[in-house]
Amino acid sequence: MREFVRERVGDGYLIPLLGVYDRLTPAIFESLPDRFIIKANHGCKWHQIVTDKSRLDVVATVRRFNGLLRRRYGRASGEYHYRLIPPRIVIEELLDDGFGPPVDYDFFCFHDGDRFDHGLAVVMPDGKRFAHFAEDGSVAEATCSAEELARVADPPKFAEMLDVAERLSRGFDFLRIDLYNVAGRIYFGEVTCTPAGGTYRPIKNLVRAERYARLWKLDRGNPLLYQSYPGAGRAA
Repeated sequence: MREFVRERVGDGYLIPLLGVYDRLTPAIFESLPDRFIIKANHGCKWHQIVTDKSRLDVVATVRRFNGLLRRRYGRASGEYHYRLIPPRIVIEELLDDGFGPPVDYDFFCFHDGDRFDHGLAVVMPDGKRFAHFAEDGSVAEATCSAEELARVADPPKFAEMLDVAERLSRGFDFLRIDLYNVAGRIYFGEVTCTPAGGTYRPIKNLVRAERYARLWKLDRGNPLLYQSYPGAGRAA
């Protein structure tokens, strides 16, 4: 994934990498800084934020992430593509926007031939509070506070963020591109093929649901996106 980002938009958008491991050991933590984030790359929400290494239970952390390496996220969620990812533990620098971990800017990217369109949501670090924006940039729905919304609604270099999202999503009929904006410095977060598992949490806002349905032109004939695999029918 990091190589994909590097090729499309350059490595200046990548969060600095501290290490990639097939397996964790306590010795690895000796050379890490006081603050960092640990991620298992083959699942969803399989991460741990460390703000003070001196207070970290290293043994428990090693046990947890080495256990995750044996799990296959796609088996439980039905998202087959997760099962194709070689499991690794990734440790990166911890981003901080002055209020703690930065918010996610989630770009719902739609490509139909040469045409690009997008939707935007801002998700707070706890993953529970959010705001969705309408086509004209107004707030369509929000569960975060007015103060939080005022802080994140108009980030610096937004046009650059949108350009990065467009370039990363080219060649796909739909991807969600997650970015961070830390004082105008833009970082890549993740690419999501199937937000919310792709099978639940229907969009309650009817205007947004209609717009996304209208924008998504499924590229059924693209064998790089939709192809059969053993034990399953052709994706629809």
